[in-house]
Amino acid sequence: MLQIESVSKQYSTRVLLENATAHLRPGSRVGLVGPNGAGKTTLFRMILGEESPDKGNIRKRPRLRIGYLPQELETITGKTVLDATHRDLYPEHEAERILMGLGFSEIDFGRQVEKLSGGYRMRVALAHLLLTNPDVLMLDEPTNHLDKPTQRWFEQFLLDSEMTLLIISHDTAFLDRVVTHIWDLRHHKIEEYRGNYTSFKKIRAERD
Repeated sequence: MLQIESVSKQYSTRVLLENATAHLRPGSRVGLVGPNGAGKTTLFRMILGEESPDKGNIRKRPRLRIGYLPQELETITGKTVLDATHRDLYPEHEAERILMGLGFSEIDFGRQVEKLSGGYRMRVALAHLLLTNPDVLMLDEPTNHLDKPTQRWFEQFLLDSEMTLLIISHDTAFLDRVVTHIWDLRHHKIEEYRGNYTSFKKIRAERD
């Protein structure tokens, strides 16, 4: 589905990745972890085509549809919550179902997105992404603006979907409940582990 092949990336003298390799398989749910500054966001940008590797390649299956939820959103103006979610491309009833799962009420559907708090604007963007059902869904700290009931609904939605997931999150409990694999950015490489975050920590502790 998506292969990272011997990728190297650095800024000036700061090396992020050096001959890093990984394979994102269909249906896998991957947590991308590593210290701050290790290159997680840069790897996301390279997968999205916003940056290029210094060396190596990122190969994607033809016509692969990738959805991305960044931490910082562009401002949406002149649209209601419901319109910004389905955008005349997807069924309204499915948009409403997802919005309600993410904590909106029917009264909220007609509210202007620009008048919402940052957290609820993020939920609108997330609802639209879930509605588009991409082949690969890339999420950067998706639980930051979700309360517990909403997060539980979101987790179940991900578990029930067929999307392949690549997630950056400091919420290790969320990773434990959702992911099937861990990519650990360490020493400029990507180390792949099968299992959730707790399983990964145990295996790495035994190795170290």
